[in-house]
Amino acid sequence: MTDYLLNNHLTTRIDSLKIMGVFDTLLANSLWSGRVRVNSSYDRQKINVYVINSDLSFVKQDLALAKLVGNCAYAGSNVFFIDVAYTSSFLDKHHVIKLGHGENQLDDQKCFYYWIIGHELGHMICGHLHGDFEANKMDQQVKNSLLSNTQELQADSFFVQKILPDVRLRISEERLMMDILNAEIEQKIGPVQTQGVGIIYDYTNEHHVHYAQQPTHPEYVIRLSRILELSAAMSGDSGMYHLVHGFVRELKEDR
Repeated sequence: MTDYLLNNHLTTRIDSLKIMGVFDTLLANSLWSGRVRVNSSYDRQKINVYVINSDLSFVKQDLALAKLVGNCAYAGSNVFFIDVAYTSSFLDKHHVIKLGHGENQLDDQKCFYYWIIGHELGHMICGHLHGDFEANKMDQQVKNSLLSNTQELQADSFFVQKILPDVRLRISEERLMMDILNAEIEQKIGPVQTQGVGIIYDYTNEHHVHYAQQPTHPEYVIRLSRILELSAAMSGDSGMYHLVHGFVRELKEDR
């Protein structure tokens, strides 16, 4: 597939420098530091990243690329595929208004790149055969739910561990996670009238947030709550930890 992309000029330079910068930051001081290639011939000694843009009709209509469109994925063998049409539209599709936050915090789109790339790197570092950030395509298959969800937890844990040393990055990521989580909550139960701060849910318990078990990836309300819990626990932020646990107690699983 890597040769197919390059030989048919199907990769894009859009966000390539930004993507490489995120990889470099997350891999700093590791064995992979300085060993990232973007849109280049495959090198088994390097991390190989291929960026496509499915907003282009000839990419979207290419059946050979069906598994790559609308996703960010680790394919095994140190190969990553990123669809910038997917990454640039994710926050809009999840009803999050992308904002810049001045010098003190990173902008939302860059934070999202850290999340998805950090998560997929987690799959590689943890020795998983492959991984996908987006669940839709994989959830059409019957898979071992317990194994898949365990691997998602491991990948998220790696991401959180990598952002902890950079306080500015960690706080920026926590803010984005809460923004996406609040948007997910509103999509499930509608605008919340009685609300607190941080995670905006119904503190009167009249409207519970429901979720369902998924074959491979937990729902985003679960994934986001878990990331915030991990970040709070690892950074020693007791306020955030109790905030997340207060919300989690109100979640209801559909059976």
